[in-house]
Amino acid sequence: MADRECEHCGETFRTLTKLRLHDCPDEGGLVDDVFLPEPDPSKLPTRVLEKDEFEELKSDSRVNRVVKMIDTPLPGDAETISFVIDIDGYTYGLHCDHDTSDWKIVAEGADFDQVKKEHSEWVNNDIAEVTGGAPDSENSEITVPNTITTDCDMCEDSHELTAEPDGFPATMGFIEYEGMCEETGHPIIVTKNPDELIS
Repeated sequence: MADRECEHCGETFRTLTKLRLHDCPDEGGLVDDVFLPEPDPSKLPTRVLEKDEFEELKSDSRVNRVVKMIDTPLPGDAETISFVIDIDGYTYGLHCDHDTSDWKIVAEGADFDQVKKEHSEWVNNDIAEVTGGAPDSENSEITVPNTITTDCDMCEDSHELTAEPDGFPATMGFIEYEGMCEETGHPIIVTKNPDELIS
């Protein structure tokens, strides 16, 4: 594999991850592309941020604080769906749209804690709109299955997963199902919108 070269400082790296995470004297990267001189969320990838991209934000010296508001429990590199970031004393709350995968600023201001609170409220309202709220156990017409069967990307077999009603996604109106790939020994976690499950 060809070495990756940093377009800012010229240093070369064997992997893309090392390139993204190196302490570049000329900085660059997501902060320059997305936030400076003015924030432009359209310059973020049209998808959930991957682990190394979020680490890049955390390690940039111009970022005072960055906090994930929602991350994805699914296996793989996809990680951050929603986050709050403080750059040079100003805070932005960004969220990746569930339908379009476009990023947008949903809260901003000089007070980190206030922006984080507004961001959290926005996310809760958005989830309620998307899911219609958490499933109502008193409504007899709504039946969410205790188990589901899913195809496994790791062993190409299928596995039965069990609902975990006390998991974090349940607080946002989603249902989390957990199981294990016996062949690889890896856990399988699937989060479903109740609308996908209601019979």
